[in-house]
Amino acid sequence: APNILVVYDEASGVHPSIFEVGEGYMTTAGARKLLIGNPTRAAGEFFDAFHSKRAEYNTIHVSALESPAITGETVPEAARLALTGRDWVEARKAAWGESSPLYQVRVLGQFADVSDDTVIGLGVVEGAQARELDAEGPVVIGCDVARYGDDETVIVERVGQRIRVVEHYTGKPTTHTAGRVAHFAARHEKARIVVDDSGVGGGVTDQLRVEGFNVTAFNGAARAHRPLQFPNRRSELWFEGAAQLEDIDLDDDEQLAADLVAPKYGYDLKLRRVVEKKDETKKRLGRSPDRGDAVLLTLVASRRASVTIPRGQIPRMSGGRMRGW
Repeated sequence: APNILVVYDEASGVHPSIFEVGEGYMTTAGARKLLIGNPTRAAGEFFDAFHSKRAEYNTIHVSALESPAITGETVPEAARLALTGRDWVEARKAAWGESSPLYQVRVLGQFADVSDDTVIGLGVVEGAQARELDAEGPVVIGCDVARYGDDETVIVERVGQRIRVVEHYTGKPTTHTAGRVAHFAARHEKARIVVDDSGVGGGVTDQLRVEGFNVTAFNGAARAHRPLQFPNRRSELWFEGAAQLEDIDLDDDEQLAADLVAPKYGYDLKLRRVVEKKDETKKRLGRSPDRGDAVLLTLVASRRASVTIPRGQIPRMSGGRMRGW
């Protein structure tokens, strides 16, 4: 045909091979392609269209702040009600912070700042949240127990490669939390429980063990399994989790996404990767990344797991077992 229009929706997530095939339609003078999407990935054709291939495209950027529902531009009432409003923008600013990659992408419509010191990229999290897998396989219940103030206690359930936040709350005693974890574990024939054992979490661990549950106590300050690469288990787990998310069906929870992309890392005197302390992340977010920590607890390997990992590599989960890559 002399005139062809090829439209790529959710263009950030379209595989490069699809764009390669699509180029076969661009041979006539009247052929055009339209890429539409949110800037969730700092790679691929959609990213390149705004960067290295900018001269080949007519780029259009629309921020939520330019929505007629915010600017006051006159539009039909039905359209205005369907558009992003100021209340939502203010709520996202409070929940994520203006420096958050989620705020940059979903509110400002900008490609998130690509930082070498970010542990988990937004594209990885978005991909995991868009993935749909069957809930089949070993069951792990993760619990990040609130230490003080407005921090959340978060309970997460993982079945095979499918992870969901099943409960979160503030201001409850450890007896309540132990009971709620037991409730979710008892719904399955066999479930392993992983509790952040530092601080008040130790009380939850003890109560569950008294009741006969299979509990793994996780201590982020403990010595890493690979001490030449990480100074502690918390830093190690965050990098393990970053790799495993490539195979995970993750809960589509916006606050969880913000938690996972927030932590940054540096290097110690032995050139080991060190993930910043939780309190440092909290200062930047204005809240503690409890949902992210709880999700990572479900990725802690069991005591029976035997893992051989070449130096410099990170384990991933496959069918409930660890493998090197």
